[in-house]
Amino acid sequence: MSKKIIIAIFIICLIIPAISVTSSCTPALEFGELEICSEIDQETAEPINKKEAFSLDDTNFYSTIKVSGVKAEDDYRYAVKQVGSEEVLFDETNKYSTEETGYVEGYFYLEYEGQEGQLFLEPGEYTVDFYHKGDLIDSANFEVLKPEVKILEVSLANEINGETMEPVNITDKFKPEDDLFAAVKVNNNVEGDYFEAKCYYEEGLLAEKKIDITKNYFDDNYVTFTLTNEDLFSPGNYSVEIYYNGSMHGKYDFQILEPNKEEVAGENPFSKGIIYSNEEYNFLFAVPDDWAVNEKPDSTGLNIELTYKPEQIPLGYSFIASKQEEALPESEYRLHADELAESIASEQGWELIEQNEGEYVNANDIAFNDYAYRYNDPEGREWTLIFDFFKGRDSTYIFFVIALKEYYDMAIPIYEGIASSFNYIN
Repeated sequence: MSKKIIIAIFIICLIIPAISVTSSCTPALEFGELEICSEIDQETAEPINKKEAFSLDDTNFYSTIKVSGVKAEDDYRYAVKQVGSEEVLFDETNKYSTEETGYVEGYFYLEYEGQEGQLFLEPGEYTVDFYHKGDLIDSANFEVLKPEVKILEVSLANEINGETMEPVNITDKFKPEDDLFAAVKVNNNVEGDYFEAKCYYEEGLLAEKKIDITKNYFDDNYVTFTLTNEDLFSPGNYSVEIYYNGSMHGKYDFQILEPNKEEVAGENPFSKGIIYSNEEYNFLFAVPDDWAVNEKPDSTGLNIELTYKPEQIPLGYSFIASKQEEALPESEYRLHADELAESIASEQGWELIEQNEGEYVNANDIAFNDYAYRYNDPEGREWTLIFDFFKGRDSTYIFFVIALKEYYDMAIPIYEGIASSFNYIN
């Protein structure tokens, strides 16, 4: 984001009063050296405090040149542009004098006035060209220096202002499902600079993120990193290191709290007695309290997702009911479960650590095959996938569970309640 554009003022002046030269001889045409300075003599316009580099805090500068032997009606031209750019910031042609006649001499200067106490020129190198009657007489270069960039503060937060990227709720303790932001407040942004954030769990590097500064912005603002992963953070101690142009500014510790499982599932997760039923696919099952049922039909059948309504948690349940023509033979249950598990694990980068299977009968005398898989993710967290294939009808019914280890105590009662309640309507 660029700061609002304020047009600074270029002023062309011939020092007043200009000296009119009266002589029977034609005076020699002479030009002094074009000088860049921060001050001029207010009476003669002679350069004072010659300078080739300016900061953004400088309010003005001058370029001045001594001329003699020029006719009042002759043309002059001043042009200012940034080195390496074809854009001309200032370009004006005029007469040396509209009040005098004959030949004149004196200092002729260009003044640049900034606004609001700043130059408002982009950092870089600039050239001032002086022309007489279309001919380039002299050029002078100056530089606007890059401002010093200071990191004013670093804040960790679980909420930010989406427009300003400013932290809203600053904290160093987060729930596993919280968003996590590192907001870096700086005094300036300079094009070409970059910031980095490196997130660690204990001694292991979890993630690295980089933000390149592509536009200048000369005021306080925030460079904010989103540290939230697709997978939830495991409870434990973490840290994030903030770097500016490759140099570490500081290390900031934060904690992921143990999930409050009692808030998600009470003593009886089915106390409200909610039942989902579907006559088209001829089945029903118990729905745990405060969980939403989302139906997603497709060409092969029906997908049903159960999600916890109050907040996102690393635990999910779903059903797949196939159309009769898409039903699997029992001999392919194991192969299909392996394929589903492998698809999820490979996408997440998980490593299989244990696999089990068994045959069971639920409370409604419905037999089912159970296939369970345990994995470690790249951060060392344990996950379980379960696929139950219910038998006894022409369609295929698959009950699917995914759970993070820290949620097993909550996940198992819900899993057992749903599996036990599964039944056919007819």
